[in-house]
Amino acid sequence: KSWDQQFDVIVVGSGAGGMTAALCAHAQGLSALVVEKADQYGGTSAVSGGGIWIPCSDEHQKAGARDSFDEALTYLKGLLGTDVTAARLRAYLKNGPEMVRFLHQKFGVQYKSVQRYPDYYPDRPGGKDGFRSLEPADFDAAQLGDEFERQREPYKGTLLMGRVAMTQVEAQQLFSRGPGWIWLTIKMMMKYWFDFSWRRRTWRDRRQVLGQGMVSALRYAMMQKNIPLQLQTGMETLVQDGGRVTGITVTHQGRTLRYGARR
Repeated sequence: KSWDQQFDVIVVGSGAGGMTAALCAHAQGLSALVVEKADQYGGTSAVSGGGIWIPCSDEHQKAGARDSFDEALTYLKGLLGTDVTAARLRAYLKNGPEMVRFLHQKFGVQYKSVQRYPDYYPDRPGGKDGFRSLEPADFDAAQLGDEFERQREPYKGTLLMGRVAMTQVEAQQLFSRGPGWIWLTIKMMMKYWFDFSWRRRTWRDRRQVLGQGMVSALRYAMMQKNIPLQLQTGMETLVQDGGRVTGITVTHQGRTLRYGARR
């Protein structure tokens, strides 16, 4: 039976991992499609903190981190034991920084070092009290145009007073009432309330951070490269030929369609 559409790569799910996969396929000269069963894109990534654990990245080095590949490997081995092979751990630590660098240089997707976000077990061998986690750089939602309306909204509990976006670093300062927290609160609120043109459009903050910032940057990069995203398209089955997956069947607006994946 023929295909309704064909692509080199089909990605199921529009979270951060899915959109990154589609971008990487495009960078290799392959055509890609992202399908999402919901009527909004972003998945759980859009409502997450957006943080990623990538030791020894360029951003950490620029911020003054004192860390090494061997220390990070010691930390992971101590926590995971033999559950994950040493080769896989080394691959993660080697390719993590390369991934962050690639997304920045190729697609403009940026992360920034979080100085005071500790490892979950900083007292274990190789553990650190900061400079290993990254959070998404701020993103201006206006760049998305109408596509902003199709993005999954943040949980209001992650916003200052249920409206104003705040990064991990800002949240730590505000909730611990660290030095300057009052002025920071005033500055953030004023920036939000005086953005009259944007507030006429939506209650959501123009400034996107955490998972919202991550998802927006990836979606914007997809838009720049004309990588299609199809919402309300739920995968039903994998199509196989001789034991090899060659496509998927999906349900889209009440219709069952067959999408071929050449690669």
